[in-house]
Amino acid sequence: MLSPWQTKRIVALPQLLRNRIRGPEDLKRFPGLTNAKLVTLDVFDTALLRSVAQPTDALALAAWRTDQRHHLNLGMQPLLEARRAAESTARQNARAAGREEVTLDEIYSTFPVSLATAAPLMHAEELATERDICSANPAILSIYKNLQASNIPVAFLSDTYFSQSFLESLLADSGYHGPHQVFASSHFGTSKSHGSLFARIAEQATLRPADIWHIGDNAQADVLNARRSGFHALWLRPKLRRPPHQDHTKYARDEHALARSLMAGIPDSLQDHANVAGQPWTQIGQSLAGPLYLAFAQWVLEKSAEFAPERIYFCSRDGQIVHRVYDLLRPSYPAAPASSYLMVSRRALVIPGLRQINEQSSEYLVGGENLAWLPVDEFLNRIHLDSAGFAKEMEDFGVPSGTLIDSAAKRAKLRRLLQYLEPHILRIAAKERLLLSRYLAQEGCVGTGKFALCDIGWRGSLQRSLTSVVKDTHPDTQVIGYYFGTYGPERATDFGGPSHGWLIDTDKPEDRRRILQSGLTVVELLFSARHGSVINYIDENGNVVPVLAPLGITSNYADASDAVHSAALRFVARYLKAFNGLRPPALHSDDIFPSLARLLDRPTLAEARAIGDLVLADGLGTTTFGQPIAKPPSFWQMLIRPASLRDKYRQSPWRLGLLVRLIGSPRVAFAAMTLRRRLELKLKSA
Repeated sequence: MLSPWQTKRIVALPQLLRNRIRGPEDLKRFPGLTNAKLVTLDVFDTALLRSVAQPTDALALAAWRTDQRHHLNLGMQPLLEARRAAESTARQNARAAGREEVTLDEIYSTFPVSLATAAPLMHAEELATERDICSANPAILSIYKNLQASNIPVAFLSDTYFSQSFLESLLADSGYHGPHQVFASSHFGTSKSHGSLFARIAEQATLRPADIWHIGDNAQADVLNARRSGFHALWLRPKLRRPPHQDHTKYARDEHALARSLMAGIPDSLQDHANVAGQPWTQIGQSLAGPLYLAFAQWVLEKSAEFAPERIYFCSRDGQIVHRVYDLLRPSYPAAPASSYLMVSRRALVIPGLRQINEQSSEYLVGGENLAWLPVDEFLNRIHLDSAGFAKEMEDFGVPSGTLIDSAAKRAKLRRLLQYLEPHILRIAAKERLLLSRYLAQEGCVGTGKFALCDIGWRGSLQRSLTSVVKDTHPDTQVIGYYFGTYGPERATDFGGPSHGWLIDTDKPEDRRRILQSGLTVVELLFSARHGSVINYIDENGNVVPVLAPLGITSNYADASDAVHSAALRFVARYLKAFNGLRPPALHSDDIFPSLARLLDRPTLAEARAIGDLVLADGLGTTTFGQPIAKPPSFWQMLIRPASLRDKYRQSPWRLGLLVRLIGSPRVAFAAMTLRRRLELKLKSA
């Protein structure tokens, strides 16, 4: 049985949908707006967006900030409960006096006596918190500017206990520079939610209600009540489906809940409704990459306190964005080690670090089955072996010049060839080791008692190779690694020193490892810097400088990662601003992983297309060969050569993304991939 309130909302739904707008372009459907004598705009959740997921979390954040900034040692909960109780008491007093609204001063005047000294501190912090978490809604700011340009008078209208002067400064700080009027319910003692504020505004403006248009996000207060008062009303609703709002009595109860609230709220507050659909980089950066970089950097800062390295080196290219976030956070961690961006790469470290060409080292030189299928010549050339000079050897080992290394059998032959060419490879390694040692000394690694590396991780080849080179001359140097994730053999010996993985640590937890390994290419896209990989080093007037591979065929890949990084840094800046100089609460890997898993395992069709079209080149040196991350063959290619689909699938670095594009349904593609994995497990166990 529906309640009377629910029945009214259902009856009003067609009217709401007719008057629904998403942005300034929708106003063309309402030509009468151009004849308006006044347009009023709701303030919170319309003209201004907060960085928190729920408006009530702004109070929780203010309580946390008050306790932390003034070292009250009360905890946020007592201050929050006192603030809520004070507002309840103030509203009871207002109703007894025949008013529907209260002021902020009235609220704080009823603060408990036991917390009287904290009341003015909390009062000031609440206002400061609102300034730090509020920003202009781009859609409404655009509408506002268009109205100003058309000489249509504008006013702001809000149900709030804040004063009109505070709202004026808050709006001005966000780009609403006027001229305009501001009307606050606290000034009138009545509200939109009760419906009587609209009549008071029309009376004060000396206008007929029919000459006024109102835009707001609340269906009841901003649309139905406004229309009932004779106003024209438009419903700002960018999304029809939103996460359910918390009950007004529910607040973030601890600092971790505050961190999660900001993680959810900041992307919405940053949302640009003019963002071009089909290019998901901004959305990925704000909703996933920003929280991911932040949480990872916070973990690195906390872990480094245990080891206390003299310096932490962020390895290029995957460490660049984490380095930038680390340096933004470091002022909040006084004991945190200084940092540097170390221009190294798998190619630049693995080759100089070679002492012999055995099964393990040749595996790194050849790569796994998901890397690009390259001609055998490429594998030699990127080690700086001239393949033309080893034509006979290539022929003898069954991989003549031009052979595409596209199977396990051919990779095995290539490994045997490289083991045979060990003397030639080790001569190159020794020459490059001299320049690498000079570069590391130049960057302060050599002679440092202990330092840390930070990188995306996986199998530890960077740390192992770098440690090997450094310990040639300084055997007592301690090197530790902090990684996004690690998998493979036990790290104590394989990494060349202690190491820690954040999201997965030596394959654990298993469910995360499976998802990550299915989409490593996508994860690497999130971290990759916009510059080429380090090939080797050269002496330039006595200084050792890195030689970078040209972006070439991977320029679109670099553009995409750069767009993700830019959007992510906007998230980080907004997150740090919410805490205004205080050490921000940490996000955890458990908070981040669901969003990452969703992208890797259930991407939207738009994400699969955008990511899948990017061209990836193997990172072990420079190559002119690359492949799209997840691009199925065309219909005509499959028609002419049906095996092309099988080959594309086998070679694809992101097979799930390819299936999504091929099938057109993320859900069906995920089910198909899951079924395939189960069948493989059964075959292995049989």
